[in-house]
Amino acid sequence: MINELKEKLAKLHAESEAKSKRITEIYAEASILVDERSDITQRIYDLNLAIREANKMREIKFRFWCKTVKSMIDVNNSGQFVIGLDGRLRDMSYPFTSQMKPIDDVVIMQFTGLTDKNGVDIYEGDIVSSDFYSPEVDCVAPVKYHNELMRFVFDDGEQDAYEYGRLTVIGNIHQNPELIEAQKNDR
Repeated sequence: MINELKEKLAKLHAESEAKSKRITEIYAEASILVDERSDITQRIYDLNLAIREANKMREIKFRFWCKTVKSMIDVNNSGQFVIGLDGRLRDMSYPFTSQMKPIDDVVIMQFTGLTDKNGVDIYEGDIVSSDFYSPEVDCVAPVKYHNELMRFVFDDGEQDAYEYGRLTVIGNIHQNPELIEAQKNDR
């Protein structure tokens, strides 16, 4: 009977060691799975972050050139101007709607989402200078929206505004038209 008990005890001990070994293996497999899941979770997080960055919308800003008073109106900070349902720019600096004054003679210029090498916002209608063609020769041209390309272009007839990292805003077509004329005369 003692021998039988010793055999049973040895058998239980062997089974216990086998179970313990299997439990250790399962923990090791689980640890690997957790690490893999962690890597996958990190990759998913990184992809989501990249997608959010890719879909990040540029800031929508406008400024207006008022032809009648020959001045630029920056509406982004004042909050006093709105575009009415009739498509006209209205000065809301008066508290009552009956005193709103329409400003019909304006040119709307949209922010391109780009800044020049000095951090200055580039708007449609800005005149920019670039040494893209040659470091010795500055190319001067206005920025405009190209409907077919659906983006802003450096209007020298050839180049896309996004290809330039060395742009400098030197004026705009309304206040400094002589800059464009000077460039045309140099060609």
